[in-house]
Amino acid sequence: MYRELSIHEKILMILNSRGAIQSNKAMSFDDLIGVIKEDTRIIEKAILELINEGYVNKENDRFYITEKGIIRLMRSFS
Repeated sequence: MYRELSIHEKILMILNSRGAIQSNKAMSFDDLIGVIKEDTRIIEKAILELINEGYVNKENDRFYITEKGIIRLMRSFS
């Protein structure tokens, strides 16, 4: 049985699967919105939480998953 992914897991999965693992490969907020198809306020809040927890970095208004974020993502599937 599958469970619904949280917004945090969705963001981490998208960043990871799109190769946004360093600043030169980071995704814009608009890119994330286009893929996630969720209310922008929910996405914005979740991204800020992920940044504050060290799972996502922001550089030049673009976002990428950190090593810590990759580990969290992999743990959520084990």
